[in-house]
Parts: sequence; structure tokens; C-alpha cells
Amino acid sequence: MTIATVLSIIGLIVTLITASYKLSSTISHATESIKALTVKVDERENRNKGEHKELRSKVEKHEGKLADHDKRIAIIEHKEGLV
Repeated sequence: MTIATVLSIIGLIVTLITASYKLSSTISHATESIKALTVKVDERENRNKGEHKELRSKVEKHEGKLADHDKRIAIIEHKEGLV
């Protein structure tokens, strides 16, 4: 085996190790980013659940008022002979 062959093999090994290290670093960084994103999505989801619950409560309250208002208008229209 010549020196050129040995150096080529060593260069190949160093290149493979370097590429593997960079790939591992990239995967680790992507994993951490996904974990952070997951936490943010979960926080937003929980906040939205609370906001939607509050909005549904307000809508139900207004629906009751509107139904009562419609009844009163119908009674007034009936008394006035408008219907």
C-alpha cells in the first residue's frame, strides 16, 4: 500500500466523521426546535380553549336575551294586531 492510498483512506475517514458530526448536530438542533415549537403550540392551544369557553358563555347569554326579546316583540305585535 502506498502513502497516497493511506492518505486517501485517512481523508475519507475524516470526511465521513465530519459529515456524521455535522448531521448529528443538525438533527439535535432540529429536535430542540421541534420541542420548543411543541411547547408553544400547547400553550396557545390551552389559551385558546379558555378563550373559546369564555366566548361560548357570552354567546349563550346573548342567545337567551335575543330569544326573550323576540318573544316580547311577538307579543307586542300580536297586541297591536300587526301580525
